[in-house]
Amino acid sequence: MRPYFSNLTDRLLLNDSEAVETSIKFIESNSQDAGHGRVRALMCRRLKHCTLTPQQRTRLIRYVVERLYTGAFAQQFKDELRLILVLDAHALFKVALESRTDEREYVSRHAEWILAHDPKYQSSLELNEKRRSRKRHRHKRKRLSN
Repeated sequence: MRPYFSNLTDRLLLNDSEAVETSIKFIESNSQDAGHGRVRALMCRRLKHCTLTPQQRTRLIRYVVERLYTGAFAQQFKDELRLILVLDAHALFKVALESRTDEREYVSRHAEWILAHDPKYQSSLELNEKRRSRKRHRHKRKRLSN
């Protein structure tokens, strides 16, 4: 990692407000240079522990949600999603519900990964599976009794 980024991400450990703002701007820039995905991922992991203003939170949420909608993300995107799970899980779950049927497999796969972190969604999946299981069991008993 370049010394500039190393210094910047180290300052996030100190909750440096200037480093927080600079990191958010870097994340929003979506730079595709070599190594920038790893830098963005590290920033997101560290931003979870920083104090953010309401505007900064909104900017990050909007940015990551938009990337999920458009499918414009790379390998380290899950670190960005984890950050949003901390900042506003409800908003992310809502977008994931809409995106889980996306025709782009990689988008729907990430949406399912997000929903795996939603206890309500998991409970509904378990309930539906129990219902299907009971239905199969009743159908099987009916066939056997005939």
